[in-house]
Amino acid sequence: MPQMRKLSAAQIATFEQPRLGKRTQLAQMYDDYLSGFALGDYGQVELALDERREAVRRRLHAAAARRGLMLRFRPGPRAALIFRVTPPQQRPQQAPPQLIRQTPAPRDVPPSEPAGGAARRRPRPRQTAIERYQTVLPRWMRNKEPSSRQERGKRRRR
Repeated sequence: MPQMRKLSAAQIATFEQPRLGKRTQLAQMYDDYLSGFALGDYGQVELALDERREAVRRRLHAAAARRGLMLRFRPGPRAALIFRVTPPQQRPQQAPPQLIRQTPAPRDVPPSEPAGGAARRRPRPRQTAIERYQTVLPRWMRNKEPSSRQERGKRRRR
């Protein structure tokens, strides 16, 4: 016969909470670490034996970006990472592509030429491998017919 029991409210709450994956838990851990930092603060991270410096830096950068901050790391092959919290760099604001107004090309420029008067570069004709090889040979080798063994032998005797 199956065993049955009644669950308490605390036990039900543990079942209803979604389980987080390892990556999400790791991201939350880094977010919690950076939650106490403000602009201009410095921080130091001591690496464990099984942690790679590049991976920790990448995770810290991602956590700072989620908080709207940027980290500047001090250079050097130290065992500890030392960083400073800075404001994010401002990028020039661009309008979304659908809001950019297209300006018509001037009517006096033929449609084959791009606007601004710059001439379009024509593609070079494709060369075969033999043609490319012939261009690198010296002139005396390009114009000469392949010789037979006997002719080569005669030249050596002279």
